[in-house]
Amino acid sequence: MDFFVGVDVGTGSVRAALVTSSGKIKKVATCPLEIFHPAPNFYEQSSDNIWSAVCHVVKVKLDFCNSTYSYTGLISDLRL
Repeated sequence: MDFFVGVDVGTGSVRAALVTSSGKIKKVATCPLEIFHPAPNFYEQSSDNIWSAVCHVVKVKLDFCNSTYSYTGLISDLRL
C-alpha cells in the first residue's frame, strides 16, 4: 500500500499526517514550536527549531510504516 506524508507548519506547532493513496488518514503526529517574545509586540521563531520539528514528525510517520519506504517527491511552500 502506498502512503503519503503531509506536513503543515503553523505558528504554534508542526503537524504531519500519514495518508493512504485513497485519502484515509492513518496516523497524525504533532510537535510544538518555540515562540520567543523578547520585547512587547515582538515575536520570533527559530528556523532550526522549525526544521527539527519537521524532521521529528516525519520520522514518527516513517517509523509507523515499519517497512521499506522510498522518497518519491517533495512539494514545499515553507519560506524561512
